[in-house]
Amino acid sequence: MENEKEGVFPSSGNVFADLGLPDPDVRMAKARLAQAIRARIKEYGLNQTQAADRLGISQARVSEMMNGKVGKTSYELLLNYLNTLECDVQITVVPRRPIEHAMKAQEASVVHERGHILVGTL
Repeated sequence: MENEKEGVFPSSGNVFADLGLPDPDVRMAKARLAQAIRARIKEYGLNQTQAADRLGISQARVSEMMNGKVGKTSYELLLNYLNTLECDVQITVVPRRPIEHAMKAQEASVVHERGHILVGTL
């Protein structure tokens, strides 16, 4: 096909997987958290120095985050930054495929002291 010769192919929805990078799901999750942090910093109208003061990190680290460089940052830190910026984070867990002998679907909800964590259908 013409498109294949040019290297054009449909996206999987995860650019990191499309590029063949390791741990694409982890990279995508962190990218989405970083995007939410960037958006919240902009909503507050903070410059990088003000954001750094509020988050308790260096301005250089904020700059990296604003440029999407969060690969070495843990989920826990990203979630803490969002909580500091007055965001609640919801995590939904959904099985990839049903288990034949599974009991009725159950839902559980846990409220974290600083944010909400939702555990979906098990």
